[in-house]
Amino acid sequence: MKYFLSILLSVIFIAGNAQQETAIHEWHDHLPYSKGLQVINTGDQIFCATQYGLFSYDKNYNSVKRYSKVTGLSDSEIADIGYHSTLKTLVIAYANTNIDLLVDGSIINLSDIKRKNILGNKTINRITIEGDYAYLACGFGIVVVDLRRHEIHDTYILGPNGSMIDINDVTFSDEKIYAATAIGVFQADRNNTMLAVFENWSKIQTIPHPGLNYGSAVWFNNDLILAQTNDGYNDDTIWVYNPASELTSKLTTAYYYNVYQLQVTGGLLAISYEGAVELRNNSMQSILSVFKPSDVQLAPSAAIVESTNMIWIADRKYGLVKVTNEGWKGDLLAPQGPYSNKVFDISTQGDKLWVAHGGRNSTWGNLYIRDGLSSSDGVSWQVFNYTTEPGMSAIWDIVAVNSAPTGDKTYAAIWGKGLMEISNGAITAIYDTTNSTLEPWIANVNQTFISGIDFDDAGNLWVVNTGAESIIHVMRTNGEWQGYNLGGNMSNIDVGNLIIDQSGQKWIQMRKDHSILVFNENNTIAKRAKILNEVTGNGAIPGNKVYAMCEDLDGEIWIGTDVGIAVFYNPGGVLTGTTNFDAQRIVVSLDGYNQYLLENETVTAICVDGANQKWIGTDRAGAFLLSADGTTEIFHFTAENSPLFSNSITDIAIGADGTVYFATPNGIVSFKGEATPSQPTNDDLVVYPQPVPEGYEGVVAIKGLVNNAWVKITTISGALVYETRAQGGQAIWNAKTVDGDKVSTGVYLVFITNEDGSETAVTKIMVIK
Repeated sequence: MKYFLSILLSVIFIAGNAQQETAIHEWHDHLPYSKGLQVINTGDQIFCATQYGLFSYDKNYNSVKRYSKVTGLSDSEIADIGYHSTLKTLVIAYANTNIDLLVDGSIINLSDIKRKNILGNKTINRITIEGDYAYLACGFGIVVVDLRRHEIHDTYILGPNGSMIDINDVTFSDEKIYAATAIGVFQADRNNTMLAVFENWSKIQTIPHPGLNYGSAVWFNNDLILAQTNDGYNDDTIWVYNPASELTSKLTTAYYYNVYQLQVTGGLLAISYEGAVELRNNSMQSILSVFKPSDVQLAPSAAIVESTNMIWIADRKYGLVKVTNEGWKGDLLAPQGPYSNKVFDISTQGDKLWVAHGGRNSTWGNLYIRDGLSSSDGVSWQVFNYTTEPGMSAIWDIVAVNSAPTGDKTYAAIWGKGLMEISNGAITAIYDTTNSTLEPWIANVNQTFISGIDFDDAGNLWVVNTGAESIIHVMRTNGEWQGYNLGGNMSNIDVGNLIIDQSGQKWIQMRKDHSILVFNENNTIAKRAKILNEVTGNGAIPGNKVYAMCEDLDGEIWIGTDVGIAVFYNPGGVLTGTTNFDAQRIVVSLDGYNQYLLENETVTAICVDGANQKWIGTDRAGAFLLSADGTTEIFHFTAENSPLFSNSITDIAIGADGTVYFATPNGIVSFKGEATPSQPTNDDLVVYPQPVPEGYEGVVAIKGLVNNAWVKITTISGALVYETRAQGGQAIWNAKTVDGDKVSTGVYLVFITNEDGSETAVTKIMVIK
């Protein structure tokens, strides 16, 4: 069932990527832009900071622009933003205390605080612009940034006896600087040149509860307005303190919500509550409350007022909301993206991306993450969770997602609630003990834990049912279910991910140390299943834990462990026992020394591209692209040398167009790889960009090729310009000759042939120099 907002609601959907070919080696972010933190008006632009990204809305052109590490930002988790209108400088503070200054389209990074070893709470809570400085309310004190000189100017450690305390907000009167902190409100003479000396600060004792937590503060109409943050739900208190008289009054309001921020904007006091924005004039009279424009229930973090008929709200559900018509009309302006940055599993079907936003803890218990599933076709996103599907109100922790080879159905593994089926953009079934052979957890008959799903070559769906007597089940293409009780030490055990190899063997990750279960229902009972372990002759799995499994194009099984990579080169021998099938570790040379491949890294993800190259994800060293045999490093991406949001990689998936998706704790980012799956013929060739535009510095791709085709590029007269071989089903050309010179304007012929010359094709490339 779908719900539609009132006709007053105007929703401006900004697609994540245009439906056009992405350039080879180009990066894109796939972030949730719906959780707004702060909003800034720079004149023609409205900037909205979200937890994991930043975007701007152009008022004149009704367009949105994204900012992330992909576009040059230095980090990925934003804490707050501020703006200096004269210097036209946007200050971006990150959760790890890194700072960017966005000036005239250029990014200036100030990493001083991030790099400094600070014993206190190393965070940035709020930015206040005053004069030519940005005052950063930090978890240890106040840091002052000189916005004209682009440098750290000073640091104020103002707690009792020079201790570090959590500063929540900073504001100014004509004479004083005020700091709202976790232990009260402090003040000092703003003209004092020695504010770095804690003795020059004093706590205000004449306010109510002088030692409690004050989360926000602003100076408004000769009064200090304070938001006292209380522990109870919707129990914050707003105080109006007059320093001249030292009198305090409690602000009477119809709203008893949590207070997220106090701001002075458009000559008014804007109060962002849990579910509403209230505007008050100089007499502290409430003149407007905005809570449900166009029937959209707000969750404001901050607000900017141009007039009572034009309010911009950073919203924790909708990103950026433009409110007009005296608070009754709302436009949702955030770019589309996944529902959440929490990612446990990703998968692709064709060019469609699926994201599972659940998880489980280290003891394999529930995390109760209700963020559900997100899916993207490259243009728009669809979300499946309690906010969009009433039937998912009690669904949490989706830990795996996979689509049928036909693409018509997608299945999601729910940690405790069974298996979800999605078809044509709607939930069509949830399978559990009542309508399938799936079984409950032996310790709790009310919970059905599904941990892995995959399809065999016949299109049958296989499901791993952890903690049950029968840990593996199949739903055949006719809808019939069958469970397999493997008995003994293969029942009632914790099992995780599942892959099915080319011979139909099921490889099941086990929670038990250095163990993998291999099963083939077509074998005899005696050789139907085996648990591989660290013992030579029975798997020789290195390390303690198996974190990833993947079959490559040659049928070899690659596994990721806490001591790097190992490969089962003869997986067919596991259940037959006819030959040595033990996992082998790959030896590589590094700085003249031989060592095992990635032996010092925990490998968390392995994915194979169209050229049989291996994309490897690790828990602390970023991502690698290795040659087909693993001995050559082609790329090594880290958070320091690329737009990766983190060096911890949760999962990797590859789309049919060669796009490589990296899931990290800070969200998903993608890289357009060179390799794509090969095609049986050369009948559907695509060249992009076509034509190659003037000034283009990227590479030209020819895709839709047969496997590892030979490609020759010539002039119209037949002179050889370039020769290469496809990576899987795609070849690339740098628009240069074999000698490295840029080619001239003209039409170039592309001749394509497979190994034996039985499959050939010719196409053209137009180059404009």
